[in-house]
Amino acid sequence: MAGRWPLLLMGLVMALLGGCTMSPASVAPADEQRTAQDYFLTIEQARRTGDPAKLTSPPGTSVPRGLFRQLAEATPKVTPRMVGYWTVSGGGRRRSQLVYALDDGPRSGLVTIFLARAEGGRREDGIAWQPTGRPVDEATRFSLAAGGGAALLLLIPLGACAMSIAAIVRVWRSGLFRRRWLWTLGCLPGLGLLTIAWPSGRLGVQLLYVSLLPAGVRQIGPIPDNWLFTATLPVLAIVVLLRRPRAEASAASSEAAA
Repeated sequence: MAGRWPLLLMGLVMALLGGCTMSPASVAPADEQRTAQDYFLTIEQARRTGDPAKLTSPPGTSVPRGLFRQLAEATPKVTPRMVGYWTVSGGGRRRSQLVYALDDGPRSGLVTIFLARAEGGRREDGIAWQPTGRPVDEATRFSLAAGGGAALLLLIPLGACAMSIAAIVRVWRSGLFRRRWLWTLGCLPGLGLLTIAWPSGRLGVQLLYVSLLPAGVRQIGPIPDNWLFTATLPVLAIVVLLRRPRAEASAASSEAAA
């Protein structure tokens, strides 16, 4: 039974590496989602009338009515699906981006709604259309070929994960370690952080960072980069892999003394 624990733990690590991607709709505030729906209702209204002056714009918006008419012609008539949400606050202002997918074969694309709220109720809004030429789920699907030569960078998080797994196996099979569960848990965390945005291959580094796992992956985007891979340095795992049996260490010391 003891020999199975490393394999079970490795399976747990691999499951955790996948992470959890929360639905944007569960994160975005309800009032911002209602504002976004007002935008789509105005676009739908623009499909039924050719005169922008007759449109009922969303309350408080700064977007010109003529832009809604242009979006009515450019976007497909499908139900929007929220696929992204970002927000940042500072300087007395909150800025949010809500991204919706309009999937309709080669007419597919993304609508991004920009919302800015300042102290005193001042509001600045915007909306943009980005054609993708294919459904968003297809455009954001992971592919090694999409990254070209950047695919070699993915060996870094794989290598970090492999070191932790190899160290855990050695803890349980070498007989060199007491309190094996403590050593096992110690093989998982890593120091520093390297991020790889995919498929662009853009790198990011944080030196002062502690991670509970040696590597990870999560979906971002939706475009141009769809995935974010992370890697850290599993310091204790490296110590475990470099540790030699006592007899071997004593022999090496004797040879050095001679």
